[in-house]
Amino acid sequence: MLKTKPNEIANQPQAPHETSAAVRAPRRGLWQEWLRSLLLFCGASVYVELCLHLCVYRSLDRRAVYLVLFGLLGGTVCTLLTTHLPKIARQIVGVLLVAVQVLFAEVQLMYHAIFGNFMPISQVSMGGNVITNFDSQILYSIGKNIVPILLLLVPLIVTILCLALRKLRVLTVRLKWRQALATLGILLTLLLATMGIMYAGRGKSFSVYKTFTNVNTSTDSSYKSVGMLATTVQELRYMVFGSSGSVIITPSSLGTDTRRLYSSNSYNVIESIDFAKLAESADNIMCRTTDEYLAQVVPTRKNNYTGLLQDYNLITICAESFCPWFISKELTPTLYKLSHTGIVFENYYGTFQSVTTNGEYTMCMGLYPDMSRTKTDSSFNVAGTNYLPFCLGNALKEKGYQTWGYHDYIGDFYNRNITHANMGYTFKAADSGLDIKIDWPSSDLEMMEASVDDYLSSREPFHAYYMTFSGHYQYNWDNAMSAKNHDAVKDLPYSEPVKAYIACNLELENALTYLMQRLAQAGVADKTCIVLTNDHYPYGLTEDEYNELAGREMDLTFEKYRNSFICYVPGLSENIVVDEYCSTADILPTLLKLFGVDYDSRLLAGTDVLSNGVHMAVLSDKSFLTKTFRYDAGTETVIPADESIVISDEQLEAYRLYVDNKFQMSSNIVNSDYYAHVFGKASSGGTLEDTVVFTDITGIFNQASVLYMYRNGYIDPETPNTFGGKAAAKVGEFVDVLYRISQRPETDNTALPPDYENETFNGSACPYYDAVCWAYQTGLLRQGDLHTAYDDDMDYQTACLLIYRYAAMSGVDTRVDQELARQAMRENPRLSVESVRAMLWCDQTDITTRDSELGELLAAYEPCFRFMSEWWKQLYGESEGKENKGLFPASVEFTADLHSMGQYIQQGERHLFETVVRFGASKNENPVPFDEGNGDGLNFLAGKSMDFICRQAMDGTLLAHVEGGVPNVTLQTGSLNEQTLGGLIYFFEYACGLSGYLLDVNPFDQPGVEAYKKNMFALLGKPGYEELRSELLRKLEK
Repeated sequence: MLKTKPNEIANQPQAPHETSAAVRAPRRGLWQEWLRSLLLFCGASVYVELCLHLCVYRSLDRRAVYLVLFGLLGGTVCTLLTTHLPKIARQIVGVLLVAVQVLFAEVQLMYHAIFGNFMPISQVSMGGNVITNFDSQILYSIGKNIVPILLLLVPLIVTILCLALRKLRVLTVRLKWRQALATLGILLTLLLATMGIMYAGRGKSFSVYKTFTNVNTSTDSSYKSVGMLATTVQELRYMVFGSSGSVIITPSSLGTDTRRLYSSNSYNVIESIDFAKLAESADNIMCRTTDEYLAQVVPTRKNNYTGLLQDYNLITICAESFCPWFISKELTPTLYKLSHTGIVFENYYGTFQSVTTNGEYTMCMGLYPDMSRTKTDSSFNVAGTNYLPFCLGNALKEKGYQTWGYHDYIGDFYNRNITHANMGYTFKAADSGLDIKIDWPSSDLEMMEASVDDYLSSREPFHAYYMTFSGHYQYNWDNAMSAKNHDAVKDLPYSEPVKAYIACNLELENALTYLMQRLAQAGVADKTCIVLTNDHYPYGLTEDEYNELAGREMDLTFEKYRNSFICYVPGLSENIVVDEYCSTADILPTLLKLFGVDYDSRLLAGTDVLSNGVHMAVLSDKSFLTKTFRYDAGTETVIPADESIVISDEQLEAYRLYVDNKFQMSSNIVNSDYYAHVFGKASSGGTLEDTVVFTDITGIFNQASVLYMYRNGYIDPETPNTFGGKAAAKVGEFVDVLYRISQRPETDNTALPPDYENETFNGSACPYYDAVCWAYQTGLLRQGDLHTAYDDDMDYQTACLLIYRYAAMSGVDTRVDQELARQAMRENPRLSVESVRAMLWCDQTDITTRDSELGELLAAYEPCFRFMSEWWKQLYGESEGKENKGLFPASVEFTADLHSMGQYIQQGERHLFETVVRFGASKNENPVPFDEGNGDGLNFLAGKSMDFICRQAMDGTLLAHVEGGVPNVTLQTGSLNEQTLGGLIYFFEYACGLSGYLLDVNPFDQPGVEAYKKNMFALLGKPGYEELRSELLRKLEK
């Protein structure tokens, strides 16, 4: 048989039609591959856009065409990016591009589920803070939104399946320049078509074109109109390339007049301010534009209400997630009294749907926060170093008031410790000045109890501001305040979430009741005005739950924002009823007027509700309500109050411009420190540092402590993003912290032990040299201590000893209970007296805490379960007890242990919880017989089975332990048999593995066991352990 060489085959002539067909086939394959890729990417992007929109808004309108168009643009860009990549790289990048879209949509879905709005790109840096402080809310929201989450994952799953099923031939080959050109052509066509459609409708007041191009468009409005991809691209564009945004204010025909000057005798103005002159001299375009606008604004007039409350004290409360629908004379008598006495605002609307700082900022500043695409930080943070003359704290302090601010959560959260001090308050929070328990949420009552003496102890007029926390989402019985007040609402005719919402708000009612009692006792109740409103409506309730709470089907576009501006004023001859529409920004100018503060109404976005002016309730998306009509900015719909009312386009445009102007003016004021420009002042100072989130410090309480040490310069983090919380500290590092706290006093090396200095420890080589010299000089470190070398690892004993000595050196009382000290010495004979006293003092003063104090008891009422309990202790002790972590596992066999361990569980130290295994019915009844003589007095048990008696003992014990403060977890199983036992083993092992990983330990090793096994082998003389044996024997001799 003849054989032909490969090169001979290649050189053989072929028919022309065969060559043409061979060339066309791979070309056709490339175009088919290109089309499949294009369809995959475009389909994924469009699906994500539409799915996210439907999951949030539940419907589509005519603007859905833009979601599709921008989705197609996104898919085409993905196709273009992967065109020239090799096969493997193309597949990896393709999956990543789809994954990024899907996961970002998932993040936005969860953010919206928790906070009720979408997260701007500028706030992504707060993600760590959100995860740290809202972890339980995130898990709760995932559970409630599992179906939308899974639906959003579909494009990613489909993409992976397309790659796995090779027959579909997607992303399998590198494409050529022709396919790239075709993709580019489609991209340009789509871009021109999209821009053309938007541009054609640009003339409308609320056109999609203006929404897309306007830098002041809020993230929520943009998502609703053009979707996630377009919004993200626009926000990223401003972040990367920078832009000051629009600062221009186009005057509206409402509330402006260029023809006259105003006297402070009749108007709320400061006559020394000449906006026209300020504009001429302003170097900053933002300030100049604002000057020119304010020169045309008409101020509000003074009237009989001006100074009405100038002799009163003032307490203002921004109440977390407050709404008025749960108030009743029977359930909340204090809130009922406050809301029906004084000045009653019948048409008040809270501006914001979520994000506490927006509502709190607007209430305190009388301005709207910057909600534009160009913002790089929250307005509260930006204002943290601005000059703020009109905040109530600063304004009333000028009138001789003492001013206090309080919050029952950590002060560093949202930088309130900086911003609230700048508003003029002596500020206290749960971790800084308020002696209250930090919980989720914390108690408003405890905050009130810990604070009222601050201002009631003085005879000066006072103003106190409270930001509450008890009403915080989530609304179930895991909410600490809901659980606390459960009994008060358990019989109310509502669903569980609504009852939980009411229950946590009863803590606010209790706080106000206590406040009223203390005001009365101090004799100032009749001269104290109390103002209360919300930060945002309770977004943690679903629409159905909110309707249920309100007791009717509400128009959720507007009515979910309806709220209370409680202005309790005792001593009025009759209530002052105000029917003007108003909202959050109007509170500050109204109070400034009532308390007789000289201010210029033109410098605030809100309007004094008790005066002339343009009155409307403004919502965060720039929708608004007036007496004659309502405007929904989301749907561009005008709703007249009456069929006879006709709203012209000119009238609507005037109102729209008026609202736009107030938002733009507010942004200009905060971003340019405008008040400092107007009054010729420097910024009020302060050093508002960027919020630091150390990714390895996850607990909110640990985070507060770490940030305090870091910001005061007492300790340096491991990296800019990690604190190094898990790293072993050295003696030198520890004394360096104490040295810094002492302001680094001068020192020398005369007290160092002989030969202590060497090549690694000297003035030039060791960063802790001065600190160690100081520690020996002051006696913090001594030659006889267990750890004296600067590079020795710190342990608990050494840490307590150094803290104890430093406290004594600083004049702190370090005495301890002598009996406890003697007992501790007997239990720890190898420790020095000073070490025992140090550890006892640190423990008693809560300077140190040890996580291992918490223990879990496994309880069972079946004697045959005893050895299963022994296995359980080995499982959890061996798997979790590592790296100073894990619960202490112990077991009890009831009823045998009830009269020994039962006593301790019932009334001993509260550091235990019980897991009770409860089996099903027993196979054997074993009834108690009847005794004719009833010698033991137990005939009341006759006829009852031993299984029944055991169950009553179990129920009685469980109730007693729970009421005694010991949490109980009950595991209900089937009858005691092989299947039940196997199920329990599987359950415990699976749960143990999960909890081990949650603790960040390896549940499958046992390094501690190996440590003492080595020592045992060495002491027993096992070959190979000779050196270790000698070392151990030397230690034992000591």
